[in-house]
Amino acid sequence: MNVRDSSKKVSDSMPVLARAVRTVPVLALLIACRSTMGPAAHASNERNNTPMDVTLLTKAQPKEWYQPGSTPLFLADVLDESSPSPMSVGFALYAVGASNDWTVTYDETLVITKGRFTVIAHGRETTARAGEAIFLPKGTPLTYRADEATELVYVTFPHWAEATRKSEHAKALETFKAVPPAATAGASK
Repeated sequence: MNVRDSSKKVSDSMPVLARAVRTVPVLALLIACRSTMGPAAHASNERNNTPMDVTLLTKAQPKEWYQPGSTPLFLADVLDESSPSPMSVGFALYAVGASNDWTVTYDETLVITKGRFTVIAHGRETTARAGEAIFLPKGTPLTYRADEATELVYVTFPHWAEATRKSEHAKALETFKAVPPAATAGASK
């Protein structure tokens, strides 16, 4: 499945979820994603023998963020591989013009909550504004780019860091260094 431009016809296999991404809050998106994974995924939610409960996730929760070198972009997981969920959820803050190359080794949905954000993949640009989302299928080499100061929520299956560590792209993780929350001040303004 290629990265789809929001002006293109949505795949017949996910029309309801695709329409929902534009109109429902992030929490509802997480519930929708979880419900489409099937019984096997639900069973794996208890891999740490700790059942999940409804959880509010906010960008104020992370104790540290991650930044690639001096590029003005910051990532922080709020649901990571230490949780019993097979998914990960996090927040990203990009200063205007900030970009990074990456290959997703997992399925990912980017929900834009502020600004305008572009993903360049397979020679095409797909841009989303606040209230819109971009789906990225596993195996896609791409460039993330903030056309405006941007805040977004990323939702991945399986956990993005774990999937990347196990892939041929593991070395890319070395560029990210932990920074305190204060370092993110002004990144998406």
